[in-house]
Amino acid sequence: MRLSSFISARHCFIWVYGLSVTLLVAEVLPKFKPQEIDATVTIGYGLALADVDGDKRIDILLADKERIVWYQNPTWVKHVIAEKLTEKDHVCIAARDINGDGKCEIAVGAQWNPADTVDSGAVFYLVPPEDRTQLWKPIQLSHEPTTHRMRWVRNQAGRFDLIVVPLHGRGNKDGQGTGVRILAYHVPSDPSTTWNTSLVTDVMHMTHNFDVIPAGTPEEPESLLLCGREGVLRLDPGESGWRPHWITKHETPELQGAGEVRWGAFAGGQPYVATIEPMHGNQLVLYTPPPEGPKDGIWQRRVLGSPQSRYTCRDETVSHDQRRREWLAAAFIRR
Repeated sequence: MRLSSFISARHCFIWVYGLSVTLLVAEVLPKFKPQEIDATVTIGYGLALADVDGDKRIDILLADKERIVWYQNPTWVKHVIAEKLTEKDHVCIAARDINGDGKCEIAVGAQWNPADTVDSGAVFYLVPPEDRTQLWKPIQLSHEPTTHRMRWVRNQAGRFDLIVVPLHGRGNKDGQGTGVRILAYHVPSDPSTTWNTSLVTDVMHMTHNFDVIPAGTPEEPESLLLCGREGVLRLDPGESGWRPHWITKHETPELQGAGEVRWGAFAGGQPYVATIEPMHGNQLVLYTPPPEGPKDGIWQRRVLGSPQSRYTCRDETVSHDQRRREWLAAAFIRR
């Protein structure tokens, strides 16, 4: 498997070799130039983009089957961060500068076994050495089974929490049983000590991915957009917890949930939500607020495309203005 990139003047789309890319744009399509970065990827489960070494360039981070690595911009030299953290595969990675020093902090998920809803999963925070091209020190944290996705998210106090989303609830079978416990991990002053956690939500019974909704200013807390078997749920932080707003609820046989989700805004500022439906499905779907009616009601659904093959959507985008995603981009990985 090869890791490649498409680079334009405004965006950088990172993709695993074999993707077919569909772009819906509000302006002239830019010219992209493919560049092979790594031809030895085994299973590229998770990608992140962040400045690892503080040189003000965006680097690429990858959670591969048995290695956590980063590719140094602009040469894309590969550096190993950690190896074989658990017996089973690594599955996800979160990277972001959470303390303002210009260098990202990294967390990863591992021990991937979606069939085991009791004993699988693992969450690690990685402590960087002085030379960040060397191996990092893993600190294992508490976890729920089937660790699957994670992101750093700014909270109401202006600090960053690690949000971790499992695939299933504990002990679930076929999406039935206990709800998926999505947790916020609160970073202690000494990362080697106990990390307190708080519950974000447990209303879904089978999730698949989530997105961070950009805040209006760098000081404001960020919201979440969660997708799964039961639909798409927006979660806004409040003084008494996370306020839920269902963008769509999939309660009928013809609606089978969403596997991928992204938040964006058109040039005029109108928000939209893009999904791939159902999980690992073949429909690219767009949701927009109803022109009339409550803003916290169910959004209008429109299927934009339904290829015959089934796909999974993954994308990582760097924009000059993260608060306005004027481009809707979906990258499809053939199953």
